[in-house]
Amino acid sequence: MTDALAAVPGFTPEQSLALRTVARQTAEEMVSQLNSKPCGFDCQAMAEVRTTLYGAGNDDGLKTTVTKMQKDVESLVWWYRGLVVAVVSSWIAMLVSYLQ
Repeated sequence: MTDALAAVPGFTPEQSLALRTVARQTAEEMVSQLNSKPCGFDCQAMAEVRTTLYGAGNDDGLKTTVTKMQKDVESLVWWYRGLVVAVVSSWIAMLVSYLQ
């Protein structure tokens, strides 16, 4: 183990090693518990999350909706830029007209 991995701020090297060992053992136990069950999470809840994110076979999921919204916002930005150019151009035209 390198010094960068062994050093936990505020802990001695021995305490850092003990902390990392306990964390590794806990993580391994949790992974083995999740793998021992047929479904590590509530399968119905995960199915609902997938349906919410990707939709139920049609274009009603969040992923599709966010993609459409992104395209709409990009279009809106270009409309806004065009509006700003039109307003500035009209002001310049009025100023030139006024000065002549």
